[in-house]
This record gives sequence, structure tokens and C-alpha cells, in this order.
Amino acid sequence: MPQNIRSSNTRFSVRSTIGGISDYSDRGIIGSFKFASGIDIRKQTDSISCQQGLTAEGVSVITDLIYWLVPSSDGNVYGFGDTGKIYKRVGTTWTLVYTDSGKITSAAEWTHDNDKYYLYWTVGVNLHRKEIPGTSNWSDVDADSGWPKTNLENVAWHTMRISDGQLLICNGSFVAMVGYDQSYTVEAMQIYPNELTKTLLERQSYAIIGSYVSGNAEKGTLYSWKSDAQNFIQRKEVPAKGINGMIDTELTLMQCGDQGGLFYSDMKNVLPITMVPGGGQVNPDGAELDDGLGLFGIYGGTNSGVYTLGRKRKNAPFVLNLDYPITATEIGSVKNLGSAILVSYKNGATYGVKRVDSTLKGTGIYYSLDLVAPKEFVRPLLWKSVVLRTKEMPSGTSIACYYKVNKNGDWVQAKMQDNVSAQTTGHEAVFLIGAEGQIFEFKIVLTPTANESPEIFMPVYVNFE
Repeated sequence: MPQNIRSSNTRFSVRSTIGGISDYSDRGIIGSFKFASGIDIRKQTDSISCQQGLTAEGVSVITDLIYWLVPSSDGNVYGFGDTGKIYKRVGTTWTLVYTDSGKITSAAEWTHDNDKYYLYWTVGVNLHRKEIPGTSNWSDVDADSGWPKTNLENVAWHTMRISDGQLLICNGSFVAMVGYDQSYTVEAMQIYPNELTKTLLERQSYAIIGSYVSGNAEKGTLYSWKSDAQNFIQRKEVPAKGINGMIDTELTLMQCGDQGGLFYSDMKNVLPITMVPGGGQVNPDGAELDDGLGLFGIYGGTNSGVYTLGRKRKNAPFVLNLDYPITATEIGSVKNLGSAILVSYKNGATYGVKRVDSTLKGTGIYYSLDLVAPKEFVRPLLWKSVVLRTKEMPSGTSIACYYKVNKNGDWVQAKMQDNVSAQTTGHEAVFLIGAEGQIFEFKIVLTPTANESPEIFMPVYVNFE
């Protein structure tokens, strides 16, 4: 167990937190843990502290799930919903500006040789556009001759991305294209006819296209293509139920299938990186880039939220972490505006957007790996205490500790001396255990106040006899 080292005075020492979520419950790279949510593992201090929290936007205005968040050249953000509603974000204020006839299956902004900018979006077989800024009442939707286009495939997703100087559109087994010269081609390129395109990105002037097969086929496929080529250039199969979303960091990262699979591929090799604990998937606009990290808005499993995958520095490990947990039945889009990260979601019949708030910390929860009694101990161990060293506790913050033995039952809250349940002052906390077992695991809950977080310095000591 590389992370946890038993010293001569019978204790485990958890000495780092930079290793991210482990692939195993009882071992991993140095600094790994079983799970965590809302903790910041990528700062320059190796400690346990709270990540930035989330603030709700668009309450009472947003009434459907925004699948696409589009930062616009007019300085605003537009949100495109699953019942046809189009919203406009000015500052942090949202308004409804237009309603189309059904689910919006993609949206993007693109410019042309007439020096104008347009918002594009798709509903059913129709491709619409509106000049930006154009008219404020949106009376200029499809105002130009020849619009809307009405011959797309009627599929679930028409994801759009700019690549090689063109606006590309997923279109069933084809890729459609709107050129810089305003030309329109409905079948610019075809993939295998039993596959459906779902996601796109640009890498080194090539379009990288991710597909899936309808039904439960355990297969997804990557294609590379140049817009002046008559057909795809490379094709590589991925052993997962389709490619849901992609982002280009130092590696091309993909989320595939509905079990939380995260993969890397360079069009020659496919490497499974890790699995999100509890499973889940992203929607096509739910993958984004932030300071060299891939952001993935995972939903549909047991731990929804925005996960980060990667590293910020060369010598840091390439790891997974749940930075921004969200209670949600579905996450639509994740978008980095530079000044803020936005996440659209629904939770039952509630819809909205949340913003990563630079002035607010969120609750942090850390789950240790399973600490297993050394082989020389044939009897159950008496687990005595968990010892934490902290910075001076900011007023209003607290740290609580919970534990389980032998993988049984609910979490039990550990108490300190005089039956105190949480640390709120001082620089050291000794949480008393007094339970016997061969396997021990602990959970730490950090409660912040405003933008102040408690902070636990490493190592954390677990004493036994």
C-alpha cells in the first residue's frame, strides 16, 4: 500500500493527497484516495482543503435543460434547451429570448466572409441561424435567403464544432458543413453507415469525430478528417458503448459509454485511463478545458458533478478528482468562460445553471483508502485514533471525522476529548476510535464559511495496537 506506511510505533501514515481517485479500494499511487468530492488537490500545498463552491444562476427563468452553452462575440452567453428555449446571459442575469419548436440538438457561433457573426442551432432536420447582434427581438432568425436548411438527418445529436476553418455538424452517419464562404454541404463526409456521429473536436487542423452505434453495441469509433478530403483519413475503434464527449488537453481525452469510462487515443492507440466511481456519462457539450485539465460533467451514476482529469504541472501525477459535486439527474453543458465555469443541469423538475464561484468555498469530503491490518497481526487490531494537523481554524469552519471497520454498517462519527464532535479551533485534532477490526477506513468532512476553508496538512496519522 504505497500511500500508507506503517511505522515502528504501530500507525499508518497517510502522507499525500495529490494522487486523485484510485482505481482500487485498498491501494494506489502515492497520494491517492478511495474517493473525494469538493476538495482541492491541485494547489501547490499538499493538503486537504475545500474547492471553490457553486452559485446558482437563472433561478425561475430557466425551465428546461440547457444542452449547449455558447459564448458569443457580443460578450454574452447563449443557452439552448431541450424543449427549444434559447436563453441569453448578460453578466450573471438570464432572460428567455426565443423559443423554437423542439429539442435543440446542437448550437454554435461562426463567422463568414461577409464579416458577420451568426448563432447556428439545429432542431429536428432543420438548421437555423441568427445574426449577432442583429435585432434584439430575434425577428431576424433565418432572415437570409435560403434559410433555414431543412435536410439534416433526424437524429438525437447534431454536435457542431469549428475545425479547419469550417463549421462542422454531426449528421447521422455523415458530417455536414457550413463553409467560411457561407456554402452548405449536408453530406460533406460519411463514416461507416451503421454508426452515428455524436461529438467533434479539432486537433492540429484535423477534425476528430466520435461515433456510437444505436442499441447496446460495445463499440465506439474515432475518425480523423480534413475538410478538403473526400473521405475520412483514419479510423480507430474504441471498446466502449460509444463516444459521448471529447476534449483536447496534453492528450485527447474521451468519455465513453455509461459506466464512467475515460479513455485516451491518438488515432493509433487506445488506452483506458480510469473509471468514474459509480459510473455515469457526459453529454456532447459536457467536456471542457480548464488550465490544462479536462473537465467532465458526469451524470447518471452515483456521484454526479464536474470531474477534472489531468495535471497542471509537469511533475504532477495525471489523476482524476471530483472538484465540483452537483446533485443532478442530468448535466447538459460545461463551459469555461475564462472568468468563470458554467454548468447547466436538471434535478428532477428543477433546471438551472451553476457557476464556479471564486468568492465561495464548497463542502469538502475525503474518503481514505481501506487500511488493512499487516499480515503479522493475526488478531483484529484495536484502532485507537485519527490525528490531524491543521492550520489555524478560520472562524465558523469545522472538521469532522467518521469511520467504518471491516466494511460494515453506516459511518460512525468519531469524537474528540470531552465528547467534542468536530474541530473548530487550534492546530491539532485527535479523533478517538476504540473499535476492533482488520480493515479500517475513515472519512473527513470539511465545512467552510464564505471563502474560508479549514486545511489539513499531511501526513494524517491513524494509530492502532
